[in-house]
Order: sequence, then structure tokens, then C-alpha cells
Amino acid sequence: MSSILESAPKLQKIWDLQALDNKLYNFVLQSYPEIVDVLEMLQGRCPVAPTCKVFSEGDFFRLKGHARSFCLKTGNGVLVFKGSEPYSNDYLSFYEQATFHTTDKNPSRIEHFLMVEHEMYLAMTRKNALNSAEITKQFVRDYQTKIGELPHVPIPLSVFKIPEEITMKFLNDTLKFLSDFPMFSAYEYNQFLAQDGLAIYMYYYPGFPLRAAHSMRNFPFTIVSEEDDVNNLEKDKKFDLKQISDSWIKFIAKMLGVGYLPTTWLYTGNCVQIQNLVMDGGMCDIDSVEPISQLNSDYDLTRALLISVGMLAESISILTSVKLEIGFTAVWNEISKEIKSNPYKLEYDPRIISLFNNNGLSLITKIGNILSLKS
Repeated sequence: MSSILESAPKLQKIWDLQALDNKLYNFVLQSYPEIVDVLEMLQGRCPVAPTCKVFSEGDFFRLKGHARSFCLKTGNGVLVFKGSEPYSNDYLSFYEQATFHTTDKNPSRIEHFLMVEHEMYLAMTRKNALNSAEITKQFVRDYQTKIGELPHVPIPLSVFKIPEEITMKFLNDTLKFLSDFPMFSAYEYNQFLAQDGLAIYMYYYPGFPLRAAHSMRNFPFTIVSEEDDVNNLEKDKKFDLKQISDSWIKFIAKMLGVGYLPTTWLYTGNCVQIQNLVMDGGMCDIDSVEPISQLNSDYDLTRALLISVGMLAESISILTSVKLEIGFTAVWNEISKEIKSNPYKLEYDPRIISLFNNNGLSLITKIGNILSLKS
């Protein structure tokens, strides 16, 4: 661990939870006091991984399937550093592999990130890092205010600016791997995304960040090899899928009461996809949430709710090997039960209450009527 700490650069903070919301910051430290010692140890520096490969060095490690982030064990959780890969010494070899690991029908991993995720491969844009931190902070603050505790999601702490010289070297080194076709220029879109620079997003996750997809040895759009070691952190682990699924469902019910939906049709990646559900009952990539107050029409709210429930149901159905139709019905019914019991006395949007008060044919009729009246 000493070598990563010793080489950690002192980077400019361009977003800081303590400066922006000191009350929430203090609540985070009171809830997770182990963060205090680690932040003091870092002394304002930002650790960067020397490799894009899976590794373990002291309390630092990268899990298989986590192409853009590595962790520092911190108490019962981890500090996560997302987007430091432009500092690594082997990103070019990963770009080379990502260029050729494709099929005739699918884009390369590089172009998948650009075209589908609207993000750069092995890097995080400044805009995306700031957006992720700010949206997550707003959700965490609202959740803590209404429920009195922190959600089991990433807690944003800082965003660090990657210096221009590192950014330009990374962009210049990797441009040869980007296609430049008239229909879609990966090169031009990559330059567009990177126009405000690159950044590293640091957050605390209060648990072990093993994603549901990774627990099934499924690593979507990530290069892994058979030799990759997983540090004995996730091997042969048994999970109680019923208990974990119940945690996700209860969390979504609380999220709706706090005033957010997990996602809308605008997001290609979201917190209820199988690669973002965590096997300790938490969720990552929480920046896909959408305030219900922003969905003025019944059509938009209903569509977003169906997408959210449907994607969670799909993830649980894959994990439990049941048909999606069964999974959707079960997830909808369980969320409905949680909303009706409402143990935290949350004020649900009346439209949410109305939808979950229906089931069977009456629910089909209500949804059909709403979706047919798009305004």
C-alpha cells in the first residue's frame, strides 16, 4: 500500500462535499468514523492505480470487472477512486484489446462506452464526475433528511481534476484506436466528451462492492482474463438471494417516498441494472435517479416507473432464474406492500399511490389509459 500512497499526486479538488454541505459531511463522518482516519492519511492526495489490471496491494485492490475504479479498504466499506486510469502504465494494452474484442454485429468496447454510455473508455470526464457527485449528493441529502439515515449507496466525497498534461497524453495516445466514419466519428465524439478535461471521482461505499452481475461471473463490456485474480474476496461466496432482493425492493420503495425514481428512458445505464446492484443489498451508479417532481405528466411518470420496476425485475429474474413476467409481478406487488405499510411515514406522490393501489386487470387498464393519453 505504501507505494500507491507514496506516489499519490496532490490534485486540485473541483468538488468537495465538506465545502458544499458541511452538515451532511459531518453526518457522514459520524455514521462512518473510519473515513476520518483514511482522509487524514491521504492528506489531500488522490491515489491512482499503476495498472488497469486486477490487483491487490495492501488495502488497495481492483476487482475483476471494475474497469474504471479501484478501492481502498476502509473499515467495513471502501473508498472508491473512479477515473484514475489515465495515470496507469498499461492503458494502451487495454485499448488494443478493446479494439479487437468485438463481433461483426456489435461495436468495440471503446465505441460501446462512447455510443451507448456516452462516456470515455478507461476515463471519466470532468462533466460526468461532477454530475455524478452532485446528483448523488442531492439524493443522499434528501434521503437522510426524510429517513434519518444514510442510504446504502456511494457517498460522494470529492472530485479531483486530472492535470491537462496527463489528459492530453491520454487523449493523444488513444486516438489511434478511435474510428472516424462519416456516420459516427468515435474520434470526434471522444474529443467532444473530453473538452472540459478529465477527473477522478472519490466516494465511500459502506460495504463490499461486489456487483450482482460479477457474482455470476458476468463482466459486461470489461476485459478480463482467466489469470485475473480476484483477491479471494468474491470466490465461492454464497448469497441469500431472497434477502438481497428484499433489500433492493425495500430501498426502491423508500426511494419513491423520498421523491425519486431509479431511472427514466433517458438513461442507458442505471442503478437497478444487474451490473449496478450490489450483493450486500445496496446500489451503485445512483446518479441515474430522477426527481419525481421533474416528471410533470402522468405519461412520463408512469413510463419511468414501468422502466424502473421492469429493470429491477429483470435483474432479479436473471439472478433467480425465473421468467421476467413472474419477476415483474412479484417486484411490483412487494413494492406495493412496502408503500402501503409505509414504516417511515413518507409522503408519496399521489400518482405513485394511485398506481400501486391497483393490481391485475385494473392496473393494466389504468396504465393503458395513461399511456394512451400522451400529451
